[in-house]
Amino acid sequence: MDWEKVILYGLIGLAVSLTMNYMNKGASQEIAKNMNGEIELRMNKLYQILGYVSICFASIFVITALYYQEKELYIIGVLMLFLFGGLGIPCLMYYQNHKLQFNDERIIVQNWRKKVEEITWGEINEIKFNPFSGYLKIRGLNKIITIHQHLVGLKEFTNKMEEKTNWKTSELKLPIN
Repeated sequence: MDWEKVILYGLIGLAVSLTMNYMNKGASQEIAKNMNGEIELRMNKLYQILGYVSICFASIFVITALYYQEKELYIIGVLMLFLFGGLGIPCLMYYQNHKLQFNDERIIVQNWRKKVEEITWGEINEIKFNPFSGYLKIRGLNKIITIHQHLVGLKEFTNKMEEKTNWKTSELKLPIN
C-alpha cells in the first residue's frame, strides 16, 4: 500500500471538509439590518482569496512558459491558464457581484453576472435547495431566483423565509445550523 497517497488524499479531504465547514458557519452568522430595515448578504471572503490565488497560479505558469519559450511549457501554460483562470475568475465574480437584499416585503438578488431579479414574499410558489449546485431556487410568478448557500448570514434569510412562507429550513435540508 502506498501510504504517501493515502496521507495526501486524507489531507485533501480534510482541507476540503474544513473549508466547507468554514463557509457553512459563515452562512449561520447574524447580520445587522441597515437603516432602511433591509439586510444585505454577500459571498464569503474565501471566494475572493481562492480567486486571487488561482489567478496567481495561472499567471505563474504563463510567465514561466513565456520566459523559457519551450513548446511543452506553452502547452502547460495554456492548460493551467484555463484550469486556474477558469476557477479564479468565477470565484472573483461571485465574490464581487452575487448579493441578496431582503426586507419584510421583497427579495432582491444580484447574480454573479450582475443580473438583478426581484420578487415579493407573496409571489413565492416554490422553494427548493440543490445540495450539488449549492443553490436555493425560489420560484414565483414567471420568475426564478437563485441564492448561493455560501452567502454570509444566510440564516437571517432563512429565518425570514420561515416567517413569511410555509417552507422550513429543515425540510429544504439547507446546511445551516
